[in-house]
Amino acid sequence: MNDDPIVDVVVVGAGLCGLATAWRAVRSGRTTLLLEASPRVGGVLRTEQDGPWRVERAAAAFPSTATHLLEIHGALPNAPAIRRPPPEVNGQFLWTRAGLRALPRAPPSLVASPLLSAGEKVRLFSEFLRAPRRGGPPESTYAFARRRLGRAVAERFLRPMTLGIYGTRPEELGVADAFPTL
Repeated sequence: MNDDPIVDVVVVGAGLCGLATAWRAVRSGRTTLLLEASPRVGGVLRTEQDGPWRVERAAAAFPSTATHLLEIHGALPNAPAIRRPPPEVNGQFLWTRAGLRALPRAPPSLVASPLLSAGEKVRLFSEFLRAPRRGGPPESTYAFARRRLGRAVAERFLRPMTLGIYGTRPEELGVADAFPTL
């Protein structure tokens, strides 16, 4: 006779999705086994200290419209408060060959930004002239951005964003998954 426990659900990987899946399974009354190969949970999520700077790797935030994440947060015992960053730290920056550059927050600041050449800016702002894609196979965020906004925008803006938020390259991330409202 085998004395191993019987489980209803086996979740492989204790990254954010694995933890959320295991949490939902346990809440629904299922016996759950969560497997993780590394010595810590969280997947690619982690905080590192780099000299005087604290660096958040991968998702450090989620949009206030992510009701499923808000539901999980609300069900946590003694859940920490969700805090909005103060306005003085509400900027994003991009490390370039020329050093740290502030990311433009609105079209006028993008026009003045040194992050794109004049031709790349024309390509970006002509996006509204392009017809929407009709049908076809699912598209990666990279393919979408390159087709709609140009290679420079896909490389300089989308790549660091998807690596920082999703912990993956934009070629490996479906546009419908990352941006479901598009």
